Amino acid sequence: MYRSFLRNVFIFGLTGFLSIKVLTPITEPLSKQSEVLCFLTFFVVPAGFHVLFSKAFELLMWLVIVNNGNNETSR
Repeated sequence: MYRSFLRNVFIFGLTGFLSIKVLTPITEPLSKQSEVLCFLTFFVVPAGFHVLFSKAFELLMWLVIVNNGNNETSR
C-alpha cells in the first residue's frame, strides 16, 4: 500500500515540477513558430517525464529489494 502511494508522490510530483520548469521557457518561442507543435508539447513532455520517472522508481525499488536480500517480487 505504501509503495503505490510513494510511487505516485514521487512520479507525479517530479513529473509535474519538471514539466512546468521545461514548458515555461519553451512555450512562447515555440508558439511563435507552430501552435500545433506547442500544443503537442504540452502532452509529450509530461508523458516522457512520467515514463522516465516510472522506470527510475522501479529501478530504485529493485535495487532496494536486491540490497536487502529479499527474493520475493513485490508487485
